[in-house]
Amino acid sequence: MFRALNFWLTATIACLLAGCSETSRLPEPPQPDLSQAYPEVAEFLQERLTDVRSKPKSADAWGHYAMSLDAHEYHSEAIACYEFAIRLAPERMRWKYLLSLRFQEQEPEKAAELLMQVTQSERPSLAALIRYTDLLAELQRGDEHERLLTLAEKKFPQHPAVLWRRARLCFEAGKKQNALDILRTIHGRYLETTALEQRILAEVSADRTQHSSLTSDLPSTDVEIEDKDLAAVANYRRDPLWRGRLAAERANAGDQQGLLTLTQLVAKHPDLVENRLLLAIVLQELGDVNEARRVLLDGLAIAPGNLRFLGELGALSILESNWPDAEEWLRKLLSHHPESVEGRSDLAYVLEQSNRRDEALELLHQALKRRPDDSELIRRARAIEEANSSKLDAK
Repeated sequence: MFRALNFWLTATIACLLAGCSETSRLPEPPQPDLSQAYPEVAEFLQERLTDVRSKPKSADAWGHYAMSLDAHEYHSEAIACYEFAIRLAPERMRWKYLLSLRFQEQEPEKAAELLMQVTQSERPSLAALIRYTDLLAELQRGDEHERLLTLAEKKFPQHPAVLWRRARLCFEAGKKQNALDILRTIHGRYLETTALEQRILAEVSADRTQHSSLTSDLPSTDVEIEDKDLAAVANYRRDPLWRGRLAAERANAGDQQGLLTLTQLVAKHPDLVENRLLLAIVLQELGDVNEARRVLLDGLAIAPGNLRFLGELGALSILESNWPDAEEWLRKLLSHHPESVEGRSDLAYVLEQSNRRDEALELLHQALKRRPDDSELIRRARAIEEANSSKLDAK
């Protein structure tokens, strides 16, 4: 009986020691230098760090801390945290996918290894399949590239991002008609599909200029790819400039909460020029020109002579056809920023509206000295010169 007790006691002590040893191997989570970070960012990252320290064996805690660091571009620290999250939970594909994005440019072979594991999982995302397909093409691993593209076609047979990549592969193999047939099954117009179709038609057509036009503002097929993992990283961003852009988008879409958030951000960070300009533009779009002007004037009080504030104040006056005020703001702009071509161009427009064409022409000539190939400036200068010439002829 004593021997049995001794055995279990020894086993228990060994297990405890093993546990202590395992705990001692847990790394200290990395901490970036937050001395220059916005308070919101520093506070958020500190919360995530505290979560990791309270749950050092939690893959989720490490992974979410990694995403928080990644979102704010602390990439080296994010990589370390992603790697440890993977050690704790190797079956979780999210951490492997996000880590692959960090390696994709500098260490593509590492990225490829991670993406291979992700795409071999039970339900790989289209985003992962496309990224791996493109990476294999860049690494010139043709057989693997073909296999991945076939897998993507099997799982997402009608997706334009998949179809156009197959069409491109056919084209590169000299199968132009096959490529055209695939392109014509794609619903909607996209930049890549239109460009490839026009290229094929130009090569098979007798008139090679016939199909040369391309609408550059068409969307990419890749905008149709929903990357939930990357979107999740973006949701972790807390810096006020990023939040300001999101709030402006929401406000422009008619969301009152977006306008409120943007207003609060400007109040909290009055020195951030970008957010203040976004708020002024949103207010102008909503028809509240006076409030937009007040926002810009408050900014000018903080940053006297700011090029963008003066330019927007001039633009508001132009919008109201208030030529004297517009001239005053634009002359102030040029007194602070004499190199501004846009300031001279806008002031020339204001003087044209006031029938002061000779002064306007002089400003356009000054602008052309700095930007001699600007077709719009050339057109406007010629129009004034022709008008002046017609007047002389009439006399």
